[in-house]
Amino acid sequence: MREEDCMKIKQDGFYTYNEMMQAIDTLKKEYPSFVKVESIGTSLEGRDLPLIILTAPGTDHEQKPAYYIQTNVHSNEAEGTTVSLYLANQLCSDPQYQKLLECISFYIVPRVNPDGAECAIVQKYVPRSRETIHKVKDHIIPGDVNGDGMILHMRIECPDGNMKPYEEDPRLMVPRKSTDTEGPFYKVYTEGLIHDRTGGEFFEPSKTTVDFNRNYPVYWQPDNPVGGKYPFSEPETKAVGDFLLSKPNIFAGMDIHNGSNAIFRPGSMPDDQYDAADLQLMQKIGNICSDITGFPYLVSGYRYATDPYIKGYSGTSDEFVHFMLGISFIIMELGNGYSQMGHKTVDMVLTNDLFNNRIKYDYELLKFHDQRGTEFFYPWTEFDHPQLGKVEIGGITMANAYGISFPNTEVILKATECLIQHANMCP
Repeated sequence: MREEDCMKIKQDGFYTYNEMMQAIDTLKKEYPSFVKVESIGTSLEGRDLPLIILTAPGTDHEQKPAYYIQTNVHSNEAEGTTVSLYLANQLCSDPQYQKLLECISFYIVPRVNPDGAECAIVQKYVPRSRETIHKVKDHIIPGDVNGDGMILHMRIECPDGNMKPYEEDPRLMVPRKSTDTEGPFYKVYTEGLIHDRTGGEFFEPSKTTVDFNRNYPVYWQPDNPVGGKYPFSEPETKAVGDFLLSKPNIFAGMDIHNGSNAIFRPGSMPDDQYDAADLQLMQKIGNICSDITGFPYLVSGYRYATDPYIKGYSGTSDEFVHFMLGISFIIMELGNGYSQMGHKTVDMVLTNDLFNNRIKYDYELLKFHDQRGTEFFYPWTEFDHPQLGKVEIGGITMANAYGISFPNTEVILKATECLIQHANMCP
């Protein structure tokens, strides 16, 4: 894989939905004998979930083993879309990979969550996967109130505010300490309008959140507050499940995310819940991907296999694919802004250092973006709110996979190599 080949893909940001669909259309037009495009379903807001089918000319994609890729399950984790489009271009344009398509088909769903991704990429508002906002008296309904096309943060100066500007950099808002007596102090809210305002105290949005990667049927947990009403309750996850069930020729695959750098084996269960031979194969694949990327091989929830089981990480795509369909499946976390700065997952996440020292990391990330001249902070700008009067709108956005600075070429190349190596393990 050559770095210059990445020029074929968007590198100054994540793909919007229209940009992604245009890129897929261009791929199909450039390589019509290799590419077929279908839809596996429709999102809640009516967007198609595109499926890219890659196979050598004159071959039937359903009559040979297939490798499956899905990305962008979580709204702001859209770098997998870039990886999948780059991989598709490589498979179609490079003679050595064209030969691979003679033996293996590729099924690529470059965006499982087009609604959430559009919200994050365009509006800079970040639901986990989906949010249902409830109209409750004196609660904010998120929205763009100042007309800049984004949903950021509102801060209001007040003596009893629970937030204050960080002393090292006043752009960053941090919690006020009980010993802080010198202001200014602020209350910080989601940008939006207050539903049925009574004139007194008001509150952050009342919402129900669904994490698509807790909405699959295997080990689904009814008491998980983000698991959805029932397995496959969301049209997007049901579309993925129906598609996978319809393709018994799929032998392996990968789900790509943007958490701190890691390779996860399927499932979060203890070792004794797995077949011994499966564990060996997962370890082999994990080690290959770890060697290519430098990412640690872990269990979901950023744990070692010997660590205690943690509830809340079940109902995932990988558990469904591995335990129900018997497919060799792994999860790749491409990293975030903290990873891009050089922080290692083992030191940052497994020790809880990120969570214990978040202000330090966010301050460092703010400076990192300053140096690169990339998008992370929007200046606090005064605005006359129709209900609240003077507010300031702006702040930090985590819409770009928790602070990634573009371009991030090295990760794209390494992830692509992992996908190729895993696919090449076809029996």
